[in-house]
Amino acid sequence: MKKTIYITMCALALSGASAMASGWSAPAETTTTTTPTVTGASAEQKSAANVPQVSAGNPAARPTLISNKVSDMAATRASQKTTGKTHAGTEMCKQVKEIPSCNGFIYPYTGVDYGYTSNKDTRANGLYSDVNNVTISGGFTTYWDLNVGAMFDFSNSNGTSGSNVDSDANTYSGSIFASRAINTWSLAGVSLTYSNSDIESSMPNAAGVVADQPGVNVDTYTWSPFVSVFKTWGNWTLSYTPTYSMSFSTTDYNTAGVSDEHTTSGTFLSTLKASYAVSEKLSFALGITPTVLVWQETPQFDAPKSDDNWYSVSPSVSYKITDAVNVTAGYKYDAFNNDYENHNATVGLNYSF
Repeated sequence: MKKTIYITMCALALSGASAMASGWSAPAETTTTTTPTVTGASAEQKSAANVPQVSAGNPAARPTLISNKVSDMAATRASQKTTGKTHAGTEMCKQVKEIPSCNGFIYPYTGVDYGYTSNKDTRANGLYSDVNNVTISGGFTTYWDLNVGAMFDFSNSNGTSGSNVDSDANTYSGSIFASRAINTWSLAGVSLTYSNSDIESSMPNAAGVVADQPGVNVDTYTWSPFVSVFKTWGNWTLSYTPTYSMSFSTTDYNTAGVSDEHTTSGTFLSTLKASYAVSEKLSFALGITPTVLVWQETPQFDAPKSDDNWYSVSPSVSYKITDAVNVTAGYKYDAFNNDYENHNATVGLNYSF
């Protein structure tokens, strides 16, 4: 009997020890993952970056200007008389008639121009800047009477805002375009443009010491279909060219925890242009371009919202030095815009082969 009781007590003791060992075992290790908080750019960051200078609401923004320049150039060339004009393709075909490029590469041309713009954002703490740009373009007529070409533009904007923010922006833009005559008095075309803007800025900190801000990068893609109708009466030529530009841009603030901003916009502009040929060499032109910012979807990209319509008035003069070479000069003023005051002057040199 005593032996049985002893064995039972030993069994209970072993069971209790096992339970205690289980209860006092080390707890399992756990891993905690922290997800960084990502927010949109603050109003101060937007102000420091002077981002509105490259938005669609600014008449001096390069993507919209290039789209307008492409459609105006296509309309001007289409309205010019080219019957009997000698070009590289013609001369080549006279020598070797079997060359396929006789129909695929005719009426080639190239040009370069320089422009200066005084761009003033008249809103509170707006940026006053000087913009210098150089544009190189070229194109030719290929099969099926298709006019194709490309344009490259570089611009530098340097200025100061009312909140003592100094800004320097370089914008590189490239565009390809194509157009085709519908009949003897109209054409249709489209351009595709990519622009990249690097914005560097500096502003006083709380101690009044000027400090550099993180650089901001803006990529913009623009698609612009256009049509044009034109008519010539004697020395007078009248053209009307509406263009619709749809843009998508991404703004990278290069700041940890700040998300990229995505903006889409649609701009409609239409140029009514009258030109008068004083002689075979000298001609004058006057263009009026109403512009409407039809829509803009953005997370406070350009707050307060910029004026969404304005008129551009642009007189110009062209002089043919030779049959192949001509020089141009022009001025443009953006009128009836409540938020921006712009003056632009341009000189150019063009060569038709």
